[in-house]
Amino acid sequence: LRTIGVMIVEIFKNKPSRKPDLEKLYGLLMVGLATRNGLTNHIALEVLGREILGNETLNLKDRALIFTAVSKKTLVLIDDFDNDNPYLTGMIDIYRMISDYHHNIGKFEFLFTKKVAYFSGTFDPFSRGQKSVAEKVVDLGMEIYIALDEFNWKRRTQPSVLRRNIIEMSIAENLNMFLFPKRYPINMIQESSLKQLDEIFKNREVYIVAGEDLIASHLAYADENHPIYGYKHLIIERRSHKKANHRLDRLDFQYLKIEMSLERMGSSHIRKYVAKHWDLSELIDELGQELIREQHMYQGEPEYKHQVRSRRIDVKYSDDTIVIEDVITPSILGKLKFTIENEIMQIKELMGRIEEQLHDMRISILTESFVWAINNGLKGAVASISDEDSEIYELFGFVKKNSHYEVSFIKPMLLEMDAQSMLKESYRNHPYIRSELLISRKRMIRKINQLFPGKLLLLMDHTFMYEHILKILEEINPANEGEIGDKLIVPYGALFNRWILPRAITKSLHIERCFTQTTDSFKILAHPNYLKVDEQVNVISEFNRPVILIDDLLHKGYRLKDLMTYFVDRKVELDSVVVGILTDSGEEVIKPLKVHSAYRLKNITAWFVESQMMPYIGGETLLKDKWPKGAALPSVNKILPYMYVDIPSLDDKKLFYDMSLEILEATQEFMEKIESIYLETQGEKLILS
Repeated sequence: LRTIGVMIVEIFKNKPSRKPDLEKLYGLLMVGLATRNGLTNHIALEVLGREILGNETLNLKDRALIFTAVSKKTLVLIDDFDNDNPYLTGMIDIYRMISDYHHNIGKFEFLFTKKVAYFSGTFDPFSRGQKSVAEKVVDLGMEIYIALDEFNWKRRTQPSVLRRNIIEMSIAENLNMFLFPKRYPINMIQESSLKQLDEIFKNREVYIVAGEDLIASHLAYADENHPIYGYKHLIIERRSHKKANHRLDRLDFQYLKIEMSLERMGSSHIRKYVAKHWDLSELIDELGQELIREQHMYQGEPEYKHQVRSRRIDVKYSDDTIVIEDVITPSILGKLKFTIENEIMQIKELMGRIEEQLHDMRISILTESFVWAINNGLKGAVASISDEDSEIYELFGFVKKNSHYEVSFIKPMLLEMDAQSMLKESYRNHPYIRSELLISRKRMIRKINQLFPGKLLLLMDHTFMYEHILKILEEINPANEGEIGDKLIVPYGALFNRWILPRAITKSLHIERCFTQTTDSFKILAHPNYLKVDEQVNVISEFNRPVILIDDLLHKGYRLKDLMTYFVDRKVELDSVVVGILTDSGEEVIKPLKVHSAYRLKNITAWFVESQMMPYIGGETLLKDKWPKGAALPSVNKILPYMYVDIPSLDDKKLFYDMSLEILEATQEFMEKIESIYLETQGEKLILS
C-alpha cells in the first residue's frame, strides 16, 4: 500500500504520461480499505491521507484531482466501519486538505455519470458471474450500485454483514462500483421504496439490473401497472432459463450477456465447492474466499429455509378424559383418564405411543393434562401405579407416598426441552444422537426434581408448542391455500428463527441477549454479523405490513420492551404478540398490545431451558468489546461454574451445585457422541471455532 502511494505521487510529480494508470492504482488502494483487517485499513487510510492528500510536495490542485476521484468510494467503504474504529484517525489529513482547498481555491468539482444502475440481489455470496455483470454495466458508461436484498425471506442466507463484506472486497478496485447504503432498504414491490430510490438518485436516470429469471418470478412484475415498468432495464440473459417474453415485451430494456461458465455460478454451485473443500478461485473473489473460510460459511447450510409443517394434532378435553388425536389418520396418540376429588386429579389410565426416542406421547399427554389442571385450579395429582410403571411419572416430580405416587401443582417448575432444535438437521435427526440426548435429558430432569421433591416439573416439548402456535396463526393471519396472509410474522428469539411458517411471510429478527462479564446485567444487541437492531427493524418496516411478533416465552419481557421502542420509532404497526408460554407477569408487560399463547401458566417457581444449561449446545451470549472471528460466540450457561441462578425458596444451595455437576457430565458424554458421529461422517475431528 505504501508503494502504491509512492507511485501515485511520482506520477503526478514526474510521470504525467502514466496518468492512465492512476485509476488502477486508486483501485488497489481502495482494496486496502475494503478488507476487514483493522491494521490494513489503518495503513490504507494513512497512505491516502498523510502520504498522498496531505503530501505538500504535490500542488493543491493535483491533490484535489485525486480526492475527487476516490472520495466517493472512500466514503462508501468507511460507512461500514465501527464508529469507534481507532483507525479512522487517519481521516485528519484528508479533512485538513479539504479545508485548505476550500480556503485557498473554492469548491471541489465532482463529475457524475448521468445514468446509474441499481443491481439488487441476495448475493449469497457475490460471485465472479455477478461481478462480470457489474463490469458490463460500467462499460456502458454508468455507475452501478449493488444492493443487498433483505426481502427474500425464503432463502436461508448467510449473515448480511458478511455478504456485504464480500461484495465490498470484490468490487473495491473499480471506482464506478458501489455498495448501496444499508440505511436505505429498497423493497421493489413497494411503490414508496421506488420513490425513495428516485429521490436518492435525483436528476439522474436510473436503470434496473435484473436477470430474466427474476423478471419471470418477482411479484412486482406480475402487476402490469406496477411502477417498476417505468424504469429502463438492463436484463441479464439467462440462456439456461425460459424467457419471460410476456413481461419483457412491456419493458424498455437491453440485454447483458456474460459467459455461460459465469452464468452457472450460483449459490448452490458455491455451496457444493465449500462442502467438498474445493478451490473457489474460479467462482468468487480471492478476498471473499478468505472470509468464507475464516467465518466457516456455507458449511452444511441449506440454500432455502424449510417450512414448518403441522402434524395436524388436536387436543380434546372433557370432564374425565384428555385425548391427543391425529386428525389426518384419524387415530388416538395419547389419552389420560382421571377423576377429580377435593381439587386433586386422580389418574386412572395413561396411554400414549412411543414414536421414537424423543417423542413419547405419554409425556405429551401428561404435560397437556397438567397445564389444563393448573389453569382449572387443581392442587395436585395422584397415580396408583406399580413401581415398574413409575418412571414416566417420576420425570414429572411424582414421589411415592405409601401405596401411590403424588405430586403438587402449587408453584410448579418448568423445563423447555429444546436441545435438539439447536443442532443442524443431519445431526438433529441422527438416531444415535437422539438416543444419547434422551439419556442426558433424563439425567438433567432427575437432578432438577431433587431441588423440590414432590413439586411438579412441567416438561415442555416444542413439537406441541409449534402445533398450538400454528393454530393461533391460522386464526389471526388467515389465508387460502396457495396464498399468504396480510401480516408479517417476525420471530425474535430461537423459535422458528430458521423456518418459514405456513401461508405467511416470515422475517426473523437476529438479536441476542448479551450478558456483561459479571453476568448481573445484559443488553439487547444484534447477533454478530447481522445489521444493527434499528436497521433490521427498518427492513421490516419496508414490508409495509402489520407485524406479529413470535417467541417461545413471555415472562419478564426485557427483550420485548427494548424491541418495542424500535418499532415505535419506525412507526411499524404491531398487530399482536404470539408466544409459546405466557405468565401473568408477561401479560402485564405487553399491555395494551394483544397477546396470544400456546400455554398460560401462573406462579412458576423455577424456569429451566435445556439448551441454556448445556455447554456448546446453547447458552447466554457474553458481551465482549469485540465479537470473535468464527462461528462460535462467547457464552455462559445457567449452571455452575458459569453462573449461579437464584431460585426462590431453594434453601440448600448445594442442590444447585449437584445439578450443575450432573448436567456438565451428561453434556460431556453427549458431546463425545456428537464428536464420534462427526468423525464417522466427515472423516475429520470436530473442532469448535
